[in-house]
Amino acid sequence: MVPAGSPRSRARSGARTWTRSAAVLLLALAASCVRASAAAAFANHADLKAAVDACLGVVSSGEDCCSLHGRDATSHPGDPDGGICGVARKTNMPFWNTLGVTSMNRMFDAFAAFDQDIGQWDMSQVTNMVYVFQFAAAFNRDLSAWNVAAVTDMKFMFQHAHAFDKDITGWTM
Repeated sequence: MVPAGSPRSRARSGARTWTRSAAVLLLALAASCVRASAAAAFANHADLKAAVDACLGVVSSGEDCCSLHGRDATSHPGDPDGGICGVARKTNMPFWNTLGVTSMNRMFDAFAAFDQDIGQWDMSQVTNMVYVFQFAAAFNRDLSAWNVAAVTDMKFMFQHAHAFDKDITGWTM
């Protein structure tokens, strides 16, 4: 038994305190990640396209553009659009909520360096995928999880997207 007040006792107590503090910090970080992943949905093509254009205008690959250059409501309360990433605020592109979008027309057209993992985007409401990745030469991510059952037009979707070679044979239209 270690006597109370001894250096070993204080060290143990300090370690417990640090461990509790670390646990609280980790829980807070996890909660913010959950909030980020539950970001507001983009309402339409124009809102999503504006965020994509702004994001890729700053970071051509799209990597971490919102976490590095986006803003959130608490740090910028007078900025209702959330900065360059719109309603996504500081949520990075792979985790954007696209549920309200029905057209992806030319979404990544001419963004040659774009190669973000957007395979988890909700495409269930999308009907138009014309020219989505046209000239997105570097894009090569798995899109097999996309629900494209509602899509009626995919004309030239991957035109000049030379790197793309993922399996999408499971798509049902």
